[in-house]
Amino acid sequence: MEIRVYTSNTCAFCEKVKNALKESEIDYVEVDINAEENKKEWLTVTRMTTANVTPQIKLAGDHWLPHRDFTTPEDLIKRIQFIEEYNLNEMSTEELAIQTQQMLRNLSFGMNGLRQDLLRIQNVLFNPKNKEDKNNTTPTKE
Repeated sequence: MEIRVYTSNTCAFCEKVKNALKESEIDYVEVDINAEENKKEWLTVTRMTTANVTPQIKLAGDHWLPHRDFTTPEDLIKRIQFIEEYNLNEMSTEELAIQTQQMLRNLSFGMNGLRQDLLRIQNVLFNPKNKEDKNNTTPTKE
């Protein structure tokens, strides 16, 4: 299983990640994003992940981003070891399609809930009847 580490020569966190990988004896391929021969690959990665940050890790078909998928080099090492221990290879096309369907369904539910919330807010803010009711309220006598 190939591990690709996208790095930049100005990235201190990249150096920490590479050192941790070496210390843990985990083989990886370094892709220097500043090298001319890697620019097209890096553009493809950033378009896919929508993140222009390093180090990015590609493993088993997934792209891991710093501070989203791992916060320290030690976190990254633990994740890689877990993947290797349980032999979690790249997802099949069928598994990827199912995961994509589930993600889209969850997104749809979330967007529907947001739409309903926005309609309620709009109703409260812009419905003249609601404004009249608020203005015409009289204190109740006790």
